[in-house]
Amino acid sequence: MKNIKESKAKAKVILENALEATQELNQSEESNVLRSIEKQLEYLIEALDHKNDRLKLKDIIIGIYAAREFEYTHPEYAELLYEASGVSNEMKRNVI
Repeated sequence: MKNIKESKAKAKVILENALEATQELNQSEESNVLRSIEKQLEYLIEALDHKNDRLKLKDIIIGIYAAREFEYTHPEYAELLYEASGVSNEMKRNVI
């Protein structure tokens, strides 16, 4: 049980860090892509806290956005999104 709690805690930190970075970037470079990423990250945080039904996990595409939009222009931000995408994949498999 402790490992699941630790995994959830780590996942939440990853998602919150990605959300914070998204909000900061969105202040200087407002775009539809960043708004979409923000909504997806908020959804993942809610899903992790069991505040939604997780039915939309299959629609999470932040890893694709990271590769297409930010890998070369904002590599550190892209890495945060890749980590958040990994959390999403674990959630899809019910690991966390």
